[in-house]
Amino acid sequence: MSGGVMDMTTLVACVLQHVLKHGQTTPDEVEEKFGSGVRRVVEELTEERKLTHPARRAARLRLAPQLSDAAKAIWLADTIVNLRTLRIDQTIDASRDDIAWAEKVVRATRGVNARLDVIAEGMLDHARKLLDDARNGRWPPKPRKPSRKRYNDPFLKADAEAGIGSLTIFWDNARTARVKIDSRPIFTLPLTLARMLWIIAFFGKPGQDGLSAFVLKRALLVELRRITGRPYKLGRHSIDRILYRLQDVLYRNGVNPLLVEMCRKRGVRLRLHIRTLNPHPPRGFGELVTIQ
Repeated sequence: MSGGVMDMTTLVACVLQHVLKHGQTTPDEVEEKFGSGVRRVVEELTEERKLTHPARRAARLRLAPQLSDAAKAIWLADTIVNLRTLRIDQTIDASRDDIAWAEKVVRATRGVNARLDVIAEGMLDHARKLLDDARNGRWPPKPRKPSRKRYNDPFLKADAEAGIGSLTIFWDNARTARVKIDSRPIFTLPLTLARMLWIIAFFGKPGQDGLSAFVLKRALLVELRRITGRPYKLGRHSIDRILYRLQDVLYRNGVNPLLVEMCRKRGVRLRLHIRTLNPHPPRGFGELVTIQ
């Protein structure tokens, strides 16, 4: 979600990108189950296993200009994941080679997805800093007391800013006046239910620290305060507690059972499901549904 990619062909191909290289699946089977578009992208991302590792890398860079935008975006996203999981406590030479390869990939795929470009550059800067620290004996760092505010991490900022941008666009395009179905008012379309779940859709469900958690908790508390009229302080409630309270309030205020049918008539896809935290939820309230 960090890259804002919503194209289904790209998302499916991202999941299946290694299926031809590491599995027994054939391209024909991929096309039969997922379509020719997914097959084409997966084949673009599949390396020739008979070549040596340096030869495979050289071939990928040589063919990079011919890749589709979907394949480039997936390749860049995969490189970002590799940078996030890079361990500098291995040999410094191997880490340096991995970072140099990631720089080449970022240059080869730049311009396809601006959000991923920002995240990749931030990850590269961080990796270079860790490598420099390792060379100069400053890695691993000395243990220190955890800070209460960890909101200055550049990669977390890039993720959060991308999510905020997408969320703002959604809010601007989805402001719907309260409507009635069978003379029953809909309390949650879309400014409460959709806001609450779309925030989680873009930011994920993070831990209790970091910028994403801070933004998520603040946004959820604003909605809860708006509905109930009661003040809630930011630091006193966990994300799970806020979600449970919001779900409880939404149920008691009457989530209209015809909301799903109305969305279907409008051509709106139902996308994200979040299970209630209550082990004994009210009947018909096992999951909440958000709107796309």
